[in-house]
Amino acid sequence: MLIELNNWIANHQALVATVGLPLLTLVVTQIATRSSEQKALSNARIDRKLQVQLKMADFRREWIEEMRTELAEFNAIIADADSIVDIDSKVPFLISVFQMKINDEEELGSNLISKIADAGDSIFISADTDEEKVGRGNVHHELCEAGRAYLKAEWSRLNRDLEAIDSISY
Repeated sequence: MLIELNNWIANHQALVATVGLPLLTLVVTQIATRSSEQKALSNARIDRKLQVQLKMADFRREWIEEMRTELAEFNAIIADADSIVDIDSKVPFLISVFQMKINDEEELGSNLISKIADAGDSIFISADTDEEKVGRGNVHHELCEAGRAYLKAEWSRLNRDLEAIDSISY
């Protein structure tokens, strides 16, 4: 069979050269094109996933910064509660904001919500005596510590997510 095919090719060399080689080139080109298209589609999917994750990371970074600002504002209100005029409207509003933003099912979130509630309650206790001032100062300090721990955990989570994004390869 192989000898017959070889003889046929030798006898019809011109036909093989004009028809066979272009057909072979067409088949190889189609296979290469299909492979390139599949790789490009795969890269486009990976790129889209990467862009979505980077955008989510950017949203989370902004959220963390907003939380830091809101916690700082809340702390400033608590620290200077006796001199703030509209404290009765600001504190409940900020407490509500925190309750909406913080997942209290996580330990650090639950702890922070608890410290925020304690701080909110502390504004209604007078700070006339040294003992009362120390008590309010302790509440303020505990809120700062809980806020730092919570924000640090969120930054760590964000950094882990960014490292995971870096591991995506084409």
